[in-house]
Amino acid sequence: MEGCPWQTVSSKKGTKKRRNKTRAEIGGERTGSCEIGCQDNEVDCGQIKLKIQQAKEDLTTSTFWYFCQRLIEECLGKFIEQIKEKQSFSAEGIHPGEDPAPKCVHQQDTQTSEPKEETVESRHGFNCVCYGVGRFSSCVISRYQLALLLLLLEKLQVPKHRCHVFDPLFSRWEIAVLQALGLTVIFENEEGKHRIFTPTIFYMIHCGKALYNNLLWRNWSVDALSKAIIIGNSFKRIEERLLARILMRDYVYISKILKGTEETAFPEDPQYLDIFNDTSVHWFPVQKLKDLPGETWLLGEEPAYLECEELEIIRNQRQENEIYL
Repeated sequence: MEGCPWQTVSSKKGTKKRRNKTRAEIGGERTGSCEIGCQDNEVDCGQIKLKIQQAKEDLTTSTFWYFCQRLIEECLGKFIEQIKEKQSFSAEGIHPGEDPAPKCVHQQDTQTSEPKEETVESRHGFNCVCYGVGRFSSCVISRYQLALLLLLLEKLQVPKHRCHVFDPLFSRWEIAVLQALGLTVIFENEEGKHRIFTPTIFYMIHCGKALYNNLLWRNWSVDALSKAIIIGNSFKRIEERLLARILMRDYVYISKILKGTEETAFPEDPQYLDIFNDTSVHWFPVQKLKDLPGETWLLGEEPAYLECEELEIIRNQRQENEIYL
């Protein structure tokens, strides 16, 4: 995207640092115009799609995929029951998922009206948002993560056009490939601040902690969080690896939601260990959210990360500059 205001940040540690190194070695252009197709002389988009298909076929014959789909089906089954129960009560004028304290209203939310919620009769009513899949044209790790996303959309019968994908590292030909696959590409860096109104699966494997924190902030209410599933870095592992004061200072929304989260770890498979390590499925049962202290929902300040040394995400420089105006 011409004139796109990306700002790189310091690298991650451990496994994620190795993954960043892999991406850094790829190089390439920034996100290109959505109007540019696969005719670029530098890239064979057909070859990229073939490699993605090969990764899908490799996954489908693995024990990892067998256990992974069973795990997600189990979690999603409970999630769908929760959504249907809320819709049933709502139709009768009962609101079991009402916030125990007044809902935080963000300034951005006052500028647009809330879309009408769709009834979930099947997974066709679900949305999906994918962040941080990376340079899948050259990075094997990224390609397998994209392949798993496509398999999950097929398995869960979520229409591909309802899956919105963003990574600031995407090149113009990768955008063309994603669109050819039927996915919807996001061209604005939301920094994870994506507000939801309908049941939504967030696919965020190996993303920076700030992205999860921002997502939670943007949907900080019982009603919104009970409609979200997050497939991404284990919140439990994040808690274990950070000092409590750092977690509370920099990632307060992750810290506050831990007791309201149902988390199930991805199956471990030596063949895909570097690709899906530390990944869990997270969802937020209404009763667990309602059992949190009432003051939990009084949080409303947008995260700024002024004291965070390693932010691990690429900022939208336009929005970042506005903070200091």
